[in-house]
Amino acid sequence: MKEKVEQLKFTTIVGVLIQVSILAIYIFLDGVTQTMFIVLFFLIFEASLLFYIISIYERELKKNIADVSDILGEESKDAFIIGGLGLVVYDASYNIVWMSDYFKHIEINRVNEKVTAWLPDTVSLFNGDVDVINVEYDDYIFRIARNSQARLLYFKDITTEYNITKKYSQEAPVMALVHLDNYQEYTQYEEEQRVYFIDSIVKQNLINWANDLGIFIKRLRNDRYLMLMNDEIFTKILRNNFSIIHKIRNEGQNNDLVLSLSMGIARGTSDYTQLEEMTNDLLELAQSRGGDQVALRSAGEEVHYYGGHSESRERRSKARVRVISQTIKELIKNSDKVIIIGHKNCDFDCMGSALGMSRIVSSYKKEVSIVAKTGGLEEKLTQSMLEHQEALGERHHFISEDDALDILTYQTLVIMVDHHSDTISSSPRLIERANRICVIDHHRRKKDFTFQPILSYIESAASSTGELVVELFPYQEKRVNLSALEATIMYTGIIVDTHGFVNRTGSRTFESASQLQRYGADLREANQFLNDSFEEFELRNKVLASSYIHDEFGVVFAPIYDQTEIPRALISQAADEILSVQEAQAVFVISNISDKKVGVSARSKGVINVQKVMEEMGGGGHFNAAALQRDNSSVKELVEELDKVISKYLEEVISDESDIIEWC
Repeated sequence: MKEKVEQLKFTTIVGVLIQVSILAIYIFLDGVTQTMFIVLFFLIFEASLLFYIISIYERELKKNIADVSDILGEESKDAFIIGGLGLVVYDASYNIVWMSDYFKHIEINRVNEKVTAWLPDTVSLFNGDVDVINVEYDDYIFRIARNSQARLLYFKDITTEYNITKKYSQEAPVMALVHLDNYQEYTQYEEEQRVYFIDSIVKQNLINWANDLGIFIKRLRNDRYLMLMNDEIFTKILRNNFSIIHKIRNEGQNNDLVLSLSMGIARGTSDYTQLEEMTNDLLELAQSRGGDQVALRSAGEEVHYYGGHSESRERRSKARVRVISQTIKELIKNSDKVIIIGHKNCDFDCMGSALGMSRIVSSYKKEVSIVAKTGGLEEKLTQSMLEHQEALGERHHFISEDDALDILTYQTLVIMVDHHSDTISSSPRLIERANRICVIDHHRRKKDFTFQPILSYIESAASSTGELVVELFPYQEKRVNLSALEATIMYTGIIVDTHGFVNRTGSRTFESASQLQRYGADLREANQFLNDSFEEFELRNKVLASSYIHDEFGVVFAPIYDQTEIPRALISQAADEILSVQEAQAVFVISNISDKKVGVSARSKGVINVQKVMEEMGGGGHFNAAALQRDNSSVKELVEELDKVISKYLEEVISDESDIIEWC
């Protein structure tokens, strides 16, 4: 508005000057006459009148604006100041033409400046992207709303409210459970001096770290601690990427010890009972994924994982296996029948585990069925099952998911083998309706269960689910009656999941394999189950020919860009074969696996955690063997996404100074 007044003044001056110039020309040409004096008089009168009218208009304009507080009254004016309420009027060019008394009170005067120059964040308000914004200016926090029709901004001083909320947020409680992985195994038979040395590496470092940060720490047992802190301290820990985990691991490695920490951290609520429940669940998640990592959750949100840069180590003991066996035995005895289910595209390990559990249940004279007619079987497993259909049909009852739903009762025990997620299960509807569910799996847990199992036996350090099932055999009341064919199928599952006893193979794996051989497992027949046809041989060679080294860290990509469909089992085998190349540290094979589905098979030599990479893209698996399947996507799209994810992962690992990768 003031600009318009100034423009009017300028126009008036120019008009008067033009008239004076014309008069001067006439005087110069005709000389001074009486008429000229009369014209000059009227010219001066005109100019004076115009400037008087403009000054009156300007004064009235200022008076009208200043009198807004008078219209509201002095009490309202004081109320606006006390309540921290301010008004700003702007023109069509977003220039401020007036600011209310509140801004005078806090000594802010921005009249004649653009609102967006004063507060750049208001651009989103003027664009209509948001209705309300919070803006920080000097020591104030303002909440601003816009009245577009009146060209008016409403300011509310929320500085006190904001600071209180921030303080409350910083003081919000955070609870953590810390578990010392492998501590019991290292100390239970060691000399006192050696135990003291291990404690100095693990416990003292942990306690010193907590004390330095102001964290309350309390020992619950020899290998477990409770920690309490506020959100401000937690933010510092998060910013440092939980450095204590990397420090403990590296201190152990420097002293030839495989030691690590697992943490479950809960926040987002002041209910300590809820925090305690959350930390227990989160710690279980971290350990079931192999330990050496943090599982973090804010109340009502998804779980986030940090760490996990080392491969899982065997942590289950014979005592734990015996306890699990007894628990499963009681569950079977207290059930009217048992239904065993596997994952979609069932493989040898999944089917072998189901057959093994079926024989355990049969030893207790309980009715047992295996859901194998829903969800699909891998091609080689299908051929093997058809070849031995009669022999397997005599000893096992194979049904569909619909059949299972028909016989399901409140007391029926449903056993999930080789998976723990209903999204990849061959019988998701059965899981949804079942009352009693038991999970036996060797895959790392990705998130919380969407159902409530009465028993969860997940050991990510195991080579296969078949290994876990075989370990249950000796602890049953009667000798499990396992046929040579069933033992061979279970043995084949272990061969596939370990890539011929190369990956994720420990002493327990060989013990299980040895026990299966005592049951009559035929190694020659197991290899025949896995033999490729000439067509499969050609497809595998096609994958090998497409491989290339992606970066200097030994990551290998093998994409098949044409529309060739390659079975999931075959791209897994190809990934295993490429991994045998000396320079390869991790391999990602990407191919169409069906008409509208693309798959990724990932393998690692134990340096790069391919599970974290696949989880980032929606898949999952193990530290050194993981996979992904995606509908309605292309190989090119997955390669581009994988490129970004693997780059981000490598940057994250390399940025951690305690996780520097040294390549041979």
